[in-house]
Amino acid sequence: LPSLPDISSTDGQKKNSELTPAIPPTPAIPAAVGPAVVQSTTGTVTEPITEAPVPSEASPQIVAPVSSMSDEDAALLLEVMAGPDEFDSTAIQRPPEEYSNLSADIPFQRIAVLRDCYESPGLNPEVKARLDELIGALRREGHVVDFVDFPYLDYIVPTYYVLTTAEASSNLARFDGIHFGYRSKEAAGIEATYRKSRSEGFGPEVKRRIMLGTFVLSSGYYEAYYTRAQRVRQMIRSATNDILSGYSFILTPTTTNEAFALGDNLKDPIAMYLEDIFTVQANLAGIPAISLPLGRKFSGMPFGIQIMSPWGAEAPMLNFSHYLMGKFAPGS
Repeated sequence: LPSLPDISSTDGQKKNSELTPAIPPTPAIPAAVGPAVVQSTTGTVTEPITEAPVPSEASPQIVAPVSSMSDEDAALLLEVMAGPDEFDSTAIQRPPEEYSNLSADIPFQRIAVLRDCYESPGLNPEVKARLDELIGALRREGHVVDFVDFPYLDYIVPTYYVLTTAEASSNLARFDGIHFGYRSKEAAGIEATYRKSRSEGFGPEVKRRIMLGTFVLSSGYYEAYYTRAQRVRQMIRSATNDILSGYSFILTPTTTNEAFALGDNLKDPIAMYLEDIFTVQANLAGIPAISLPLGRKFSGMPFGIQIMSPWGAEAPMLNFSHYLMGKFAPGS
């Protein structure tokens, strides 16, 4: 199991309600393999839409265009999907903005680059070189780009997967072959129906997450893993909001490396989980983020640059993304 930082005795004396944010974690942004991929503020898109086909993790606020490398498509999809929902208590009850009304005419921005991401030992040199190019270009355009510290990078992935596997274990309990979901044709009796239906109906990764989630929620381990992860998540969220109180955006690579070939890493789930090291910060903080296809290795494989913005600031983030794609996208 992943390790989490020790929580001081002072924090441990606080009530869970003071330490646990109300917004559940959302799944990571997909690695940048081509299109612009948007994650909205938690609650912008109503939960029933984003839970299709099954709610393996709570409140997944992700908008992923199915077309080409288009930030315009991403903005349009978010505009269509966002908005209030009287049947969803987690949805933000406000009309959606006109996200598709994009403008590349933006004022000078203050941009934070997370030093811990930039100096990560696993960051591919070509990805780092492209990030350097982008930072230099932004400064020449008049934007302020500063390196800032974020000391929780090593705890992001463990925190995220403790919380999301717990959500998977809880949410997927309903798919038992009786109430919902697949029912085995060989089921005979209630115990066999549960066992065979879930064994045959879920794939290896889903089973892995259910088992880990059940463990972290079990008696004797709940405080050691789930409660501690909720506390660390609050620390990550607070640190992220502190950075965004002084900057318009946070700039990081989307992943440590370029897009891998279809089918690679499937036998190494830990390697797959570590691909989320830069992206799940936005998920844990509940803030908007977008991955833009702004890089390409000499091998021809693409990689992305991620932009994070303050809570509810999808429109400025999309306009800034439109500006970046127009000026700095490969071939622009």
